[in-house]
Amino acid sequence: MALHKMPRQIPGFRAITEDLGATPRDIARSLDVGLSTAYRWLQNDQAPRMACLSLFWLTRWGLSQVDAELFNLHQVHAGHADALQRRVRELESQLLAMRLSHFTETIERVDPELIKRIEHVALPAWFDIETERVGNGKESREMVLDIRPAEHQNLKAGQALTR
Repeated sequence: MALHKMPRQIPGFRAITEDLGATPRDIARSLDVGLSTAYRWLQNDQAPRMACLSLFWLTRWGLSQVDAELFNLHQVHAGHADALQRRVRELESQLLAMRLSHFTETIERVDPELIKRIEHVALPAWFDIETERVGNGKESREMVLDIRPAEHQNLKAGQALTR
């Protein structure tokens, strides 16, 4: 609960109503009390705390407190959202690297620059991957030469792109 955020001290009843520009008739109508009660509260500069709190939140002081609270909450949530977006991009990059490394068991390496070129692509996505088989006579490996988002969006899961 946010009861700890209730103001401990608030201005007097007269200051509150003056800040609002409220007449005794406005006070009586807004707080559902008699007109004579509103006049008495104003004359004594004292009203029940519930009446003062009800009007306080409409004053510049109350609105300022709400505004500060909303600003602080926005800062916290915006920072959290930014951190989550960074984490998502990081995980997508790791996932892409894992997918590339599992493209074939013989891939020797993937140039980090190739990955940077496609990091902006939202996953899941299809990619055209250009590879070349290189060998030293004893064994051969496949190297990724180029990777780009595929233009073939009608593929079904598990269907490979061929060149």
